[in-house]
Amino acid sequence: MKTIGMWLFMAYAALSGCAPQEQAHSIRGETMGTLYNVKYFGPARLALDAALDRRLQQLDASLSTYKAGSEVSLFNASGANQWFPVSASTAQIVTLAQSISERSDGAFDITIGPLVELWGFGSGPLQSEPPPTALILERLSHVGYQNISVRNNPPALRKSHPATAIDLSAIAKGYAVDQLADLLDDAGVDAWLIDIGGELRSRGNKVTGQTWQIGIEKPITNERSAQRVITLNNAAIATSGDYRNFFEFNGVRYSHSINPLTGWPVTDNIGSISVIANDAMSADAWATALLVKGSDEALQLAEENALAISIIRRGADGELIEQLSPAFAALLNN
Repeated sequence: MKTIGMWLFMAYAALSGCAPQEQAHSIRGETMGTLYNVKYFGPARLALDAALDRRLQQLDASLSTYKAGSEVSLFNASGANQWFPVSASTAQIVTLAQSISERSDGAFDITIGPLVELWGFGSGPLQSEPPPTALILERLSHVGYQNISVRNNPPALRKSHPATAIDLSAIAKGYAVDQLADLLDDAGVDAWLIDIGGELRSRGNKVTGQTWQIGIEKPITNERSAQRVITLNNAAIATSGDYRNFFEFNGVRYSHSINPLTGWPVTDNIGSISVIANDAMSADAWATALLVKGSDEALQLAEENALAISIIRRGADGELIEQLSPAFAALLNN
């Protein structure tokens, strides 16, 4: 799975001054087409490390659009107007996705899958120019979150159009972060940081008395530097941007962030949007929805939903301009 959204990076994890038994333990690997990194305090727990990795592999096998036997792929290939049994996890993800679709007036839409593929940002070959308008309109005709129904008991999905297909890549990594958070909490670990492809969530600083410091990248294609460093305190953060996954044609940049209402990549001057929330799944989905909305509507929607967001947009002469929602600004002052 290609990485959707910009990468956040850990500016530093303040871990110095700990007794030997309090040192941070780190595990890392690959999942969902990206990298994951989990840090927690205390000696290594091999059984816990294995459980974390196993849960990620289970989710990847279920949610991937790249694997023909995944739940998502099998549902996409299924017929219309019939309930398709899925795991409780998939139903939970789709339930939240549909809620955010409604609250964002369709800016977030998991049925964007056929358009993602058409533009070359899915499991197929990369593209170097926009697809024909007629093909965009044809795919757009069966895109729409209203085409999907979800039930949780027993968990199942149903679509009203046979060509409708879902793509959970804009929410699945956040859900995976939350799943690992639950495993760490259940194991009694009270200080940890989880990073899956730039979607992060932290817990506690009780062992060292210090906090997790996270850098939000400047949305510059060939540069890795921080626009801002924040303290991530018992919260999650996700970012979506236009500067890592895109192609240029005739001097125009076409990014992976596609507007499900038009079928075309977003054309706003936003470089990236970061969202802080209690859970990573919500932060992940909202970051995509708000990027599609554009800066003015994103700020309005953030205030209506009490969302903590940071927008980094490009000015007329290329300078970076940061706009913060009241909830984000309040977090900085705490």
